[in-house]
Amino acid sequence: MNLGGIYQELGDLDQALEATHKSLELNADNAYAHMNLGTIFKQLGSLDKALDATIKSLKLKADNADAYMNLGSIFQELGHLDKALDATLKSLDLKVDNGNAHMNLGSIYQELGCLDQALDATLKALELQPDNRDAAYQKGVILYVLNRFGEALHGFEEVIRLKAMDAEEDKKALSYKGRCLLKMGERIEEGYRMMRKNEGFVRFSYHSDSPGFN
Repeated sequence: MNLGGIYQELGDLDQALEATHKSLELNADNAYAHMNLGTIFKQLGSLDKALDATIKSLKLKADNADAYMNLGSIFQELGHLDKALDATLKSLDLKVDNGNAHMNLGSIYQELGCLDQALDATLKALELQPDNRDAAYQKGVILYVLNRFGEALHGFEEVIRLKAMDAEEDKKALSYKGRCLLKMGERIEEGYRMMRKNEGFVRFSYHSDSPGFN
């Protein structure tokens, strides 16, 4: 891993940005450095700069599946869902066994309202990455929206088993678990208790990224 990637993993995005710029000063045609620059800008919230860097990376290396996946994620955050879909499908054309790209595809289909396709893509992601907590959560949300509350309940229980990155993620899964119980008319008191304790979560919209994003 290069120095910029190390700083990025440590969460020091300013140093990661500086190190990656220095790398590009030494080799302006380094496609991977441009891709990493895009991931750093995305984490910093500079989506236009992230987009420019990622497109530059793809001009230098047009067969980079991770860069196409990142491009799809950026387009999704910008609200350009058709472009996000095209980029993510291109990523999967180049690397069909990329679990993160299948999860992104599911997220895009979910936003487009294509729930059956969203579920299929998310299940494929979990087939490739059984311990992917974000994909498990995404599956639960899609099943809930499809009114398949029993399956959604089991999905959120799996999310909780896999543990959260932080307390807020646990609150989301527990709140949905409570909602499932209420919708099913089972363990009503437990469902209300979960809802009261974990209320206030926001709607899930996951944007996974290549290892450079983290």
